[in-house]
Amino acid sequence: MKLIDKQGKVFGKINLIDLLIILAILAVGTFLALKFFTPELISPTTAIDYEIKFLVEEAPDYVGPYIGKDGALIKDFDKATTLGYVSSAETGKAISFGINSDGQYVLSSKPTYISALIKATGNGILTPNGLVVDGLAYPVGRTLTLIVGNSAVYARIYSIDPAGEGTDVSLDDILDKAA
Repeated sequence: MKLIDKQGKVFGKINLIDLLIILAILAVGTFLALKFFTPELISPTTAIDYEIKFLVEEAPDYVGPYIGKDGALIKDFDKATTLGYVSSAETGKAISFGINSDGQYVLSSKPTYISALIKATGNGILTPNGLVVDGLAYPVGRTLTLIVGNSAVYARIYSIDPAGEGTDVSLDDILDKAA
């Protein structure tokens, strides 16, 4: 039996052109699957100590005592990545927005909810696109579920700076900007 017969069929079953088209489609499909469904890993470079601030806009008030404990471990709930340890935390009124009688969005608060600014220190790689910890990127503005000590909260990364070089911002400053 010949590999390609007189009619251009491979093993007498499939046309050579059809086979090449199928192989090209499979190659493109494999490339796209690898490109879009493989997590982006950042190549390692020198890790440094950093200070990271997390803003919690709304959390039930009963978690307040747990997120303010100095030295509490902070982890990304979804990736199980250790992001640092609490160096300080402050709580205040929840940061919520509602619509007033004029139809404008205004800052309001929810009873029995708090906001928090959690400052933490850790070790990772600072890049122009944010912090890299265990090969995963954490840019400013990213929203994530944090485990802080033995509590879980939704938070946003407010700032990332090399240790000792960050700007000192308080929760009151953030609330003033939001108002």
